[in-house]
Amino acid sequence: MSHPLTITPRGKPLGRLYCRASRLWRACRSAAVNMVFPPVCPFCSLEFQPAGFTPELCPNCVARLVLDNVVFCPRCGNRRPAGAGAAPDCPRCRGQRLPVDAVVPLGLYQAEMRRAVVRMKQLREQALAAAVGGLMAQRLGPGLAARSPDLATAVPKHWLRRLRLGTNSAEILMESLAERLGLPACGDLLRCRRKTKKQGMLAVGERALNVRGAFHVAAGYDLRGTHVLLIDDILTSGATASEVARVLKKAGAVRVTVAVAARAVAR
Repeated sequence: MSHPLTITPRGKPLGRLYCRASRLWRACRSAAVNMVFPPVCPFCSLEFQPAGFTPELCPNCVARLVLDNVVFCPRCGNRRPAGAGAAPDCPRCRGQRLPVDAVVPLGLYQAEMRRAVVRMKQLREQALAAAVGGLMAQRLGPGLAARSPDLATAVPKHWLRRLRLGTNSAEILMESLAERLGLPACGDLLRCRRKTKKQGMLAVGERALNVRGAFHVAAGYDLRGTHVLLIDDILTSGATASEVARVLKKAGAVRVTVAVAARAVAR
């Protein structure tokens, strides 16, 4: 089924070309390195034989990053407390009106997954981010495909922060995940119009105000009737994801599903 997403000539910016060139560069670089040096896991740096040339995590690291016994609330993404039963929500989000329709985490923001998320924010760890995106596609892909999203996009960074870091791990996760799910990867769909304070430095009550009005949809996109898959590396209070979802729905999206590498443990 074709989705109603349309892009005008004005709306085909260099961002899409950059995303494709970035993916091609990482794939070629990985292939070239694997031909010269023994392939290694991008997380533990131990040699192992991946299935292809794209960055992959070794089985030991997969087991360290993702705990199979963790159950998440499909609505807010929080870890479900013991005894929560089979209800479609959990006590933490029950009765709340959430701009986000569903949250799908890969793992908890603790221990090895926390180390991975922190490392992915660095320019030299793009291979790790791509590998975690591949793991998200492997573990979360069937469930996400069943929700039938029309396109994937990532939480953007302000251009000054992007320039300082040299990368956006959310965008790399999105590229890797979207490619494996066969979704349009719209890395230029969202823009961050002002530099916000780091959410982790603020109290929970200050975070929504910090990001209010910080994002907008780029010109040239018609999101009417679409289901958007929004990708980020970590979800803590949910303030950023909620603000982005509000902006997407104001632009015409009818549903926003958030997929993250890590979900912070609710206090």
